[in-house]
Amino acid sequence: MRKSLCVLLASGWLLSACDDTTLGTRSFEQSLDPITIPGAPVSLGLLSLPEITIPLDLKDQDGYELLNNITEVSARSATISVSPDSDSLQLDQFADNSPDNFDFLSSVTLLLRATLNGTSQTVQVASLPEGDPQIASNASTINLVMDDVDIRDFVEAPDVELVVQASGTNPQDFVIIDTVLRFRVGFGFR
Repeated sequence: MRKSLCVLLASGWLLSACDDTTLGTRSFEQSLDPITIPGAPVSLGLLSLPEITIPLDLKDQDGYELLNNITEVSARSATISVSPDSDSLQLDQFADNSPDNFDFLSSVTLLLRATLNGTSQTVQVASLPEGDPQIASNASTINLVMDDVDIRDFVEAPDVELVVQASGTNPQDFVIIDTVLRFRVGFGFR
């Protein structure tokens, strides 16, 4: 009896010591709906582009619902690319056949917004700061700089959305942007 009690207490102590312990990870990739940035034939100077919000639901990913006891979620990479559809004749206002690029951008910030404990909160997950060498280099693909933050609480919130904030000049042609986010999900004891 005494031995069983000691084993039970030791097991309980070990399990409580494992609280928020990650035993494994799984990666997920989410492609977002294309974002269209309208063009204008004349530069309007430096602009703060309107904030873009996109509903985000990592729980819709294949296999996510099978993971029990999520201990952490982090955004591992964010890539924005000029869509091949961006160079269609219908969107190319000047029919100059020049491929679209991100030279019109000065900076980009990706945030998550959700209601946590009754309060709307945001957390920055990635950015491309002003002066980054990827800007003004005719780049059609940009890899954002990731912030190392645990976004588990945001991802689990029912109203989570991705917020895109950007500044720059207007592009001369319409630019369609494809965005791919990659997440790593840790699972274990919680």
